[in-house]
Amino acid sequence: MSLHDKIIKINKVYGYLTKSIIISLFHIGLLLFIYERYKSKKFNDLIMPLALTFILYAIKYIAFFENYKYIASAFLFIVIYFRIYISYKNERNKTFAQLYLYILAIFIIFYIIVTSTLQVTLPYRARFFASLLGIIGYICLYNISLIIFPNIVKKLQYTIFSICILYMIFIVSAYVNMLYKWNDMLSSIEQQKNAGLQDIVVSNKTFHSFYKNYGDWLNPGSDTEVWPNTIYAKYFGVRTFKAE
Repeated sequence: MSLHDKIIKINKVYGYLTKSIIISLFHIGLLLFIYERYKSKKFNDLIMPLALTFILYAIKYIAFFENYKYIASAFLFIVIYFRIYISYKNERNKTFAQLYLYILAIFIIFYIIVTSTLQVTLPYRARFFASLLGIIGYICLYNISLIIFPNIVKKLQYTIFSICILYMIFIVSAYVNMLYKWNDMLSSIEQQKNAGLQDIVVSNKTFHSFYKNYGDWLNPGSDTEVWPNTIYAKYFGVRTFKAE
């Protein structure tokens, strides 16, 4: 594989794996910085980060960068946050400088890990590192928010707590829903076997959840000759198994 091919592959990996956690971390942190600098009337500190952010969005629509835009975005993420860190360091604001340095380190660590992967795609079960880095990053954003908005500490805490509870309810309801569908499928299989059928057909809806991250494995389909249909047939002791 040539160097150019390696760069294109890395760009694809970045494009696939740089999703909501890193993107939201970048934007929320940048918005907090813009608001804080505007509030402090330190407008000169906004020039370079805003200019680089404009470039960041512009390259997505330039054909030349099609095979490099995600690599360029990663580079700009790091440069923008390094500039933010320098802004606070120069004015001896140790708290903000340290928090933004942590977020900068998160970006660097994330892209080092992503670059080292040999796969273009990673299943969600293999992305714990991204979730862990995201949690650390959000804690940094939380502390930044407490300093910028000292009057809404309680409201912010209640909001975060409420979001966590609602998300927990959503996840639990998804698992309960899948449990009911699985039990319905078992009943259907038992009825078909009791009727003497050896070619089992179940509903395809059994294996699909309204929570998109419920499962990232291959589910049974309509072809009885391919995996995992063959495994399901063997497990349930029937000739064929399919979902449609």
